[in-house]
Amino acid sequence: MSYALITVAPETGYPLLLQEDTAIVCRRVGADAAIAYILGNLAAVDRVEGDFDRASGLIEESLARFQRLADVQGEVFALGALGNLARSSGDLERGRELLGRSLALRQEVGDRRGTGLTLGCLAVLLARSGDPAGARAAAEQSRGWFAENDDMIGLSAAELSLANVALSAGDRVGARAHLHDAASVFRGIESTPQEGWVLAVLAAMSAEDGEQATARHWLDRAISHFELRGGDAGIAYCREVERGPGFAAGSAPAE
Repeated sequence: MSYALITVAPETGYPLLLQEDTAIVCRRVGADAAIAYILGNLAAVDRVEGDFDRASGLIEESLARFQRLADVQGEVFALGALGNLARSSGDLERGRELLGRSLALRQEVGDRRGTGLTLGCLAVLLARSGDPAGARAAAEQSRGWFAENDDMIGLSAAELSLANVALSAGDRVGARAHLHDAASVFRGIESTPQEGWVLAVLAAMSAEDGEQATARHWLDRAISHFELRGGDAGIAYCREVERGPGFAAGSAPAE
């Protein structure tokens, strides 16, 4: 099972999708391991709400539990969570060190999917650290692995990482292209709200770039997506985009 939390990336004002795969918890027998994973997921909620100290405490407790159990898979989960938390709080050097440790352990135990996901997280951090070449290389590695293994969830995450990398480099055209690719991947995954969020971000960016007809097109598609799936939060964000600068509510849909 999995869940997605929606928040707003402060650097851009665009929604940010935070996904945590919790299926492994359901496959675990030991209560201690399950508790450790749950602590990590609770920390994700605190991270979204901006309570970085509480989130850090929960993940540190999770990491300690995994280390006592000699659970390497759990340890890389916690290290990755700490790395992403450090990135969110602005401590990029610590985030890079923690994600690097998580990546090395994932490669050591042969966790190829985890390696791909961690590379995507590292790519976003490198982009924010002013290393666009390293960021793009990491994101491309992530996308390549997921594409080879027909991992649609992973591929969509890689496209979002590439969009973040492009946006950090000021390449709005490239960022929009990767968002479009991410939306296309999400479209092939049943029961996911992420396509609507990506379409709404495309609408916001198109409006900011002066492409009002294109913005109207993407926003109408996003609203239809959320209406079909009962996404009240998504519709509210769409209405916010519609009221934003550069958006013409009466513009005609793009072909």
